[in-house]
Amino acid sequence: MKPAFSITSGGADITGHFNDRLLDLKLTVHAGHENDELTLNLDDRDFAIAAPSTGEQLGVSLGYDETGLVFMGVFIVDTVEVRGPPFTMQIRAKAADTKSAQKQHRTLKYEKKKLGDIVQEIAGRHGLKPAISQTLSSIQYDYLHQNEESDWHILTRLSKAHDALFSVKNGFLLFVKRGEGKSFSGLGLPQVVISSVTQLLHYSASAKDRPRHSKTKAHWHDYKKGQVQVEEAGGGGQGPEFTLRHLFLNKDLAKAAAEAKLSELKRAQGSCEIEITGNAGVEAEGDLVIAVGRSVLDGTWTIKSVDHHLNDDGFKTSIHCEAKDGKESGGDGGGN
Repeated sequence: MKPAFSITSGGADITGHFNDRLLDLKLTVHAGHENDELTLNLDDRDFAIAAPSTGEQLGVSLGYDETGLVFMGVFIVDTVEVRGPPFTMQIRAKAADTKSAQKQHRTLKYEKKKLGDIVQEIAGRHGLKPAISQTLSSIQYDYLHQNEESDWHILTRLSKAHDALFSVKNGFLLFVKRGEGKSFSGLGLPQVVISSVTQLLHYSASAKDRPRHSKTKAHWHDYKKGQVQVEEAGGGGQGPEFTLRHLFLNKDLAKAAAEAKLSELKRAQGSCEIEITGNAGVEAEGDLVIAVGRSVLDGTWTIKSVDHHLNDDGFKTSIHCEAKDGKESGGDGGGN
């Protein structure tokens, strides 16, 4: 199949300006709050390319002539660089929806509010549609102080506290539990399935020697009873227990913290990176399922980031993964 791409500016298709000048297109998609990034390297012979302005919005689609293109998002140009000889132009851009939330600092108090209400309120301030995990939405905050910090910063803080991912893409503010495999619309992501080693252009995977904690504990103060209570996550395994040191304000926050820590510990047990023939449909935070008969590599992984790379050598996709929650790193696989 023949790789293809399209680029728009202000809704107008400008692909024709780049068709015979594209040296390299790289698009990196992250799970969570890191900016998605676009880099275009162009042949600038005869200086005929009109350099885009910083702040210009570029819409990008990738795919194949035979099967069609997949819209990858809108990116804001932040750097334009020219070099020579040889005469080239590099255009770097970042996902369009993240600018406003990053900069403006606020001082606010959220009292007696659920996490879902807080995320929805922040989304509304920026004209975004919220997509929030049900498992996170109902967590109660008796008090949360946003003290001279941006909405972006407090969402980062909340996502770390609850082992969640948040991102702002294509008009949606996504706040989901890690490993749930949700797209920016809140819908489930398709799995990427590798069933033959011939599908792999390159791979590497590692199983790491980390304590396989079977249980985590978090303590909270019950003001009604005047006692410190404990919430647990996990259990039933043979591994050691992990106790969080911080005393939490209520039961919801303690339970969420215990679950978040258990998930974090499990993900540290392995990592995987593969390169395949270009597939624009691969999305960060989706599942990668590998079953090729090679232990350590075989199993279900969570996709952390994706690099789509198009140049004269063709269209390739690199997928970077971590161990999925609850997965024994490397699986049983059998194999060689």
